[in-house]
Amino acid sequence: MIEAVIPQASLLKKIIEAIKELVDEANFDFSETGIRLQAMDKSHVALSFLYLRADGFSEYRCDRSQTL
Repeated sequence: MIEAVIPQASLLKKIIEAIKELVDEANFDFSETGIRLQAMDKSHVALSFLYLRADGFSEYRCDRSQTL
């Protein structure tokens, strides 16, 4: 089970909107330590990397590592 509560959801929305301009597809990797995303654009010029540590959330729970 994954549960993540972030106090400033608008900040996360802005980050995702910026990344979506570069990449069409990406995987979110959930683990005990946080959420990671790493993806390349179509031309393999730009690498997007996002790491949201678990302590940055007001509530975070990840029972086992999962990729979405």
